[in-house]
Amino acid sequence: MGYHLMSPEKLSALYRRWRDGQRLSEIARNEGLDRKTIRKYLAEFAALELDQIPVGDGRFVEGLDRIALGNMRPLPTASAYEPYLEEIRDLIQHEHEPLKPKTAWDVVRRRHELTASYSAFKRFVAKQQLVGPKSRPGIRIEMPAGDEVQIDYGQVGAMIGPDGKRHIVYAFVAVLSYSRKMFIQFTFHQTSSSFVQSHVLLFSYLGGVPRRVVIDNLKSGILKADFWDPELNHAYRELAEHYDTFIDPARV
Repeated sequence: MGYHLMSPEKLSALYRRWRDGQRLSEIARNEGLDRKTIRKYLAEFAALELDQIPVGDGRFVEGLDRIALGNMRPLPTASAYEPYLEEIRDLIQHEHEPLKPKTAWDVVRRRHELTASYSAFKRFVAKQQLVGPKSRPGIRIEMPAGDEVQIDYGQVGAMIGPDGKRHIVYAFVAVLSYSRKMFIQFTFHQTSSSFVQSHVLLFSYLGGVPRRVVIDNLKSGILKADFWDPELNHAYRELAEHYDTFIDPARV
């Protein structure tokens, strides 16, 4: 039987997120850990007073090693799921309503009050070669070259800005529909002025302006989303007029 060890590197990443003030839900999402597990390790950080020791100090590394070794656990066995093989097969391979493996695991463990982890479940599913539902084929809608660019924002993390404060970092992402050529700009803001500035940088980068800009009703450019007559903010409307391009907010 193997053993699970939370590596010092993983613990260091967990510590940095905690020290940076990230919420438990955010840490759990980014590190793939349960909130109870995170609370447990945070308590151990506090007990060893790691926040009082510089990260590069040898005592800090020794503290992480101590926590890692103290939490060695046997890997949960996948055999716990063997009695429920047919049930799991039916859940994952159901003809009309197949479940994703993680959802199937949650259903089975709740039904039968199992404690074996999702990692054990994944090993069991792989061993039994239980294939999940096939993805549905997609049809790419072809566009003429230079006809369209699609734009959206995405949240990518957080960092300390020039003012010394912690800021959310967004990615302004633009993709040409014909070539799939991509432009990405990282920014602290999604204001109308920064939105316009990002477009100016985009057009400069492309060396031209597509005939249509699709923005999916982004609030940075649309004051009022409407099926028939969407209202652009003033600066964004002027940008469209200046560059002679059509702003398509997409249907609500």
